[in-house]
Amino acid sequence: MTTDAGDEFTGSYDSGVWSSWKQGSSIKVTLNTDSSVTDWGFKIDRIDYRYFYNTELTSPGTWDCTNFVSQCIWAAYGGYVSGNDTQTRTNISNKVRMVNGTYTTGWFGGTGGGSGPWENVGSLWTFATNSSKTYGPNATGINNNAYQVVE
Repeated sequence: MTTDAGDEFTGSYDSGVWSSWKQGSSIKVTLNTDSSVTDWGFKIDRIDYRYFYNTELTSPGTWDCTNFVSQCIWAAYGGYVSGNDTQTRTNISNKVRMVNGTYTTGWFGGTGGGSGPWENVGSLWTFATNSSKTYGPNATGINNNAYQVVE
């Protein structure tokens, strides 16, 4: 995948190989199976993110790759159906494997955009590390002040 800024992200859930960090607001996700039906077969093993200000790309306040990461998580959860674009579009319309709610409490995306946790690093962090919820992406967070890690 190549972003509008020209950064290329490569890898796949079954290869175990993902692209290295890119300059700009970056997110790197590693997924591993926990064989749990209730968690859709995957859990977030680790999310690392760092902010860099690069005026050649765009303002960090208006662009990051959280939407891309949410799509990867959603695909790994079973929302994406390989080789069946019609079913995948239907799953997006019906918010299959997404979390309904308001802009701040849900985790969903679509053709008109998505919720805060779907599109924003800080909101995804808050959503995923919210230990009181029992649905959607769940994670444990560590902040070492250099960058934050979700495991």
